[in-house]
Amino acid sequence: MLRSFDIMAVWPKCISLSCLIEGHAASTVNREFMRHPENGVPHVMALGQDSEVQAHENRCRALRMSGLMIGGDFFDQIEGELADDLRPLRCFLNPGFQNVTLHSATVLRQLMLQFQNAPYVGALGALYRESIGTAALMEFAATFSGP
Repeated sequence: MLRSFDIMAVWPKCISLSCLIEGHAASTVNREFMRHPENGVPHVMALGQDSEVQAHENRCRALRMSGLMIGGDFFDQIEGELADDLRPLRCFLNPGFQNVTLHSATVLRQLMLQFQNAPYVGALGALYRESIGTAALMEFAATFSGP
């Protein structure tokens, strides 16, 4: 019986916004161990350069998580008001590794849970997840831009 396993990959420069919904998760990023926060708490893992990421899966238990990965070149592809609204997130792409837990981001938490529990399938499901993902991205940016 398989009790644990690791998945290793090289991730590009990116911002990973996730929310653990069920289970326990841990990763090693550039040899730095990181445990995901308790269930329902949004979490940011930001990589300012290509980085080795190793996910540690243990105890054959169910793991449910929702998340978005924002590529490092995303900000170069947007302009106008949208670029201004998302500007606060650029700091996460500075060189290095950032690990941030967003305990007080209740609206973001609700959006991440909705993202995981899409009530639709097919093209409508994809549109629903894209809409919720966009709302989560904007809420994430608002969290760092102040009132």
